[in-house]
Amino acid sequence: HGKPVTTLCVYYDGVVQIKKLSTLKNELGLKCAISGASLTDYASEGFTGKFSDIARSAERTYIGYRKADNKIVICVRDGTTPERALKTFQNLGVDDGITLDGGGSCCMRVKGEWKKKTSRRINNILMWED
Repeated sequence: HGKPVTTLCVYYDGVVQIKKLSTLKNELGLKCAISGASLTDYASEGFTGKFSDIARSAERTYIGYRKADNKIVICVRDGTTPERALKTFQNLGVDDGITLDGGGSCCMRVKGEWKKKTSRRINNILMWED
């Protein structure tokens, strides 16, 4: 949709930033980047009209960063809107985060145990190791 979107960036030097980006080409030392939508102003990122379903209540994956202990927090939850994800992050002490597209393909496995499973074919997978 041609607008910068909220992106979680992890750099090789250990710095984690969440910022709006339209390209990664100027991000030096970037180890990992995950783009999604803002939890608070997704409309300004172009998630309106045919892209407005990002705000619907759905199974949703959201990812945030908690500065206090330098942790990435990944959640998957049924019936969640970006506003509900924001409240969850506030309860967990997460400073900032993003939401990914929601729906029936959301799933989560932690240390080999399924927390949320789907029968759908998955084309994008995020794996995180400590």
